[in-house]
Amino acid sequence: MWLMLRGELDKNNKYNCYYDLDMWIQLFMGLSDGEGRVWYKGKKVPKGATHIFARGAFDYYLPILKRYKNAYIIRYAAGKRLMPEKGIKYDLILVDSEKQKKKVLKKFPKLNVQVFFKPAANHFKPMDVKKKYDVGFVAAIPEDKRKRVKFIYKTIPKDLKMLQLGQKPKFKVPKNVTIKHVKSDKMPKLISQCRTIICPYTEDDSGPRIITEAMACDVRPFVLNSTPHCYGHHFTFNKSEIWDAITKFMVIEWNHRRDREIVNHYNEHFSMEKAVAHLRRLVYG
Repeated sequence: MWLMLRGELDKNNKYNCYYDLDMWIQLFMGLSDGEGRVWYKGKKVPKGATHIFARGAFDYYLPILKRYKNAYIIRYAAGKRLMPEKGIKYDLILVDSEKQKKKVLKKFPKLNVQVFFKPAANHFKPMDVKKKYDVGFVAAIPEDKRKRVKFIYKTIPKDLKMLQLGQKPKFKVPKNVTIKHVKSDKMPKLISQCRTIICPYTEDDSGPRIITEAMACDVRPFVLNSTPHCYGHHFTFNKSEIWDAITKFMVIEWNHRRDREIVNHYNEHFSMEKAVAHLRRLVYG
């Protein structure tokens, strides 16, 4: 039996595992052929697990992982929990970038560490809606320094209209920035209303899902090179060039882009089906 350790239960998500809007749940259900069990903090632990996916690597997973010493254990974590805990036999460790892989292997050279691309949840798809914004930006908690909200506010060109998805910050918002706080099921429509998506996050915010969520909606992402990811250099820019690149795209490339170019690239390389198949190869060979 496949078992996923997911962490805290998202009370805002009223869907069951088969229709859950959470990317990780969808990925896990695909990996386990719909037969897996998902465990949330505080719930009873199912018996008989042969494969365990420890998403997030929280401390309260450890008693469960120690109980199932003979299970095949997959670990995914980033940021402060990047390094695996001693005393747990991890069969596969997933990370967001080659840099993270090298960092883990430097300390644990014998572990099986693999770069894994996170797909978008299946409800992210192109929508036939009017483009209202030049740039989309996701910062659920603007005070989170990893999101670099103040950098965005300070540097965004005044002639670009931005949609920011997340809570309203406690500091001043530029006049050309519109803020909307919505649940996941509303995000595809709003992302589709943007011509581009900007990802300016710090090194501690690796592999942000908005990159593939944007691609799945056929919206081109522009990623700051400080953000660790494995989606290709084609989308990556440094601080001094990212706004110029977005402006150039709007002025020169927007009217000459190929229809569904971005989403076709996503479907070919980073879709949920591709991610499940990739993970199956890592587990089963």
